[in-house]
Amino acid sequence: MKASMIYLSFGLVALLTLTPHKVAAQNNTADYWQCQNKVGGEWNFGLIPNACDVDPFMPAQVVLDKYGPMLFDQLATRGNERNRYMQEMFSFVREFADYYIEQRKPGVSSAEKLAWRKAIYTIAHQESFWSHYRNKNSEVKMVRGDYGHGHGMMQIDDRWHFAKVKDGVAARLIDNMIYALEIYFDAWQKAPAQSCVSSNSQWIARTRTAYSAYNGGASSYCRWTNPNHKWAKNDKNFYDKFNAQSWLKYVDDPNKEASVDVNCLAEGHSNCPGQGGNPGNLESGKFYQTDKGKVCAYFNGRLHCIANEKDLACLNAKFNTKVTQPMATTAEELAKYEYQVYDRHTLCNEQISSLLPLQSYVLNQKAVTLLAHSEGAALAELSSGEKLYIEDFEIKNDEDQSIYYQVRWKAQIGYIAAGSNKHPQNFLMLSGSEDDFQFLAQVGDSIRIKNSGGINQRDVVRGKLIQNIPMNSELVVLDREFRDQESMTYYLVEYSGKKGYIYGGQLNPRTLHKWAERLRVEQTMASLKPYLWYVFPKSCAQDDCDNTDIPIWSARRFKDCPTCSDLQILEESGDWIRIYSDNNGAHGWVKKEVMDEH
Repeated sequence: MKASMIYLSFGLVALLTLTPHKVAAQNNTADYWQCQNKVGGEWNFGLIPNACDVDPFMPAQVVLDKYGPMLFDQLATRGNERNRYMQEMFSFVREFADYYIEQRKPGVSSAEKLAWRKAIYTIAHQESFWSHYRNKNSEVKMVRGDYGHGHGMMQIDDRWHFAKVKDGVAARLIDNMIYALEIYFDAWQKAPAQSCVSSNSQWIARTRTAYSAYNGGASSYCRWTNPNHKWAKNDKNFYDKFNAQSWLKYVDDPNKEASVDVNCLAEGHSNCPGQGGNPGNLESGKFYQTDKGKVCAYFNGRLHCIANEKDLACLNAKFNTKVTQPMATTAEELAKYEYQVYDRHTLCNEQISSLLPLQSYVLNQKAVTLLAHSEGAALAELSSGEKLYIEDFEIKNDEDQSIYYQVRWKAQIGYIAAGSNKHPQNFLMLSGSEDDFQFLAQVGDSIRIKNSGGINQRDVVRGKLIQNIPMNSELVVLDREFRDQESMTYYLVEYSGKKGYIYGGQLNPRTLHKWAERLRVEQTMASLKPYLWYVFPKSCAQDDCDNTDIPIWSARRFKDCPTCSDLQILEESGDWIRIYSDNNGAHGWVKKEVMDEH
């Protein structure tokens, strides 16, 4: 919201007590003024860059109590959370847009109300992608655009509205909207008198005319009709969003009631009913456990849960906490709150950076003890160079978050210690597959349905039934997912032109062979020029690897490999091939041009 907005009115107690006042002169506010602990974002609904702590302008606890459902929870799964957030925000904005125009124009027609709604939806998209509150690392933040000068969903500019921003008007979601809608409503009322609007009910022209004035000031009402205007791109972008209505992609029920009492908030009351506060007796920042073993962390008005206490270390890592004994509670108490149950594989792999992938074939590069369980007796002493197959993991909830892998070694299953999250021990080297160990199909492998009754294919894991795929059907694995403590496996496959997920059995105890068998394929073999250097693939976060074709730790020669024949090709990436040597266990990336396949 820029300086050229001229006449405003604003009321903190009731809309109908608004008194017009002129915008103050421009204030020389510094970039990112009062911006503490700034975080970035993404150009998508709810999370545009950037955001800063809300505390300088209003208490974080007030946000949680009054606006809890309208906070984008970045600790939750992104796709699901965006849908939840946009549903809540859509209901909130729709109800407030209606309330506002009904108060300003008693008896407003249904046609005008619908046109007004769509205009406000589009402004929310144009200004901030409907972004306002979010959390990051358990801190409540508010969006700050335009080098920190734009505050909140309607981007109230602290250079032109400094006093109101300083007083917290821009931070309080309901007041942020009131402040902006007063400006737009003034332009909405004056638009029909402009030359580019032929009548009161020419809704599209009226919407665009009001926006041009809202964005550019009183001299800009018909700016949208001039494609050569300096700011014509603003009008074009607004109209594109108006037509696309892309916010609706994230809204399941456009008629759903808001979770908070919008009228109550608009009228400035303190204790408005709704779901934004604490519906029970849980304390923010604490961990709770039911008698059935489920553990939940309560942050930002929501519960973040795991199915079993054995993965408590991963939940601690997510919130940077050190909880060892969650407080006891009941399932009935937890049911009062919004919650998300995290898949253990996804959660732990996100939080424990050194964790190796399940179903990986590895070589241990030092002697290690095979244990009956993570705290059990020794089963065997494994020398360096043994081939192991990782079946599961266990993260201890200790100071260092110690890592244990359940592995298969020859005919035995046991556990090995593998350092910790804080002090990783990189003695397990990812290696090529071996059919005797590789029961689980990889992406790109072919499988054959073994279950006599076939396997049901569903749109998502455990979702709606698509069809039954009969026994002996051969399919290609497009993707894999794991669920639950027993490491249940699901394959994404295509059958009869339809893509969906099928159940592939359990990893522990293993039932994979009863559902779908991995078909053997001949390994592609190759030879290599002598003295060739190779590089280790590096595991890294997606945003850390963007600038390198093949991220590396180090480069070495293949040892004892004068001709380097009988190399397995594991995967290809552009001009590079990852290979594995049966001769010495070395593996790495080489250029295609030096390979001779046979």
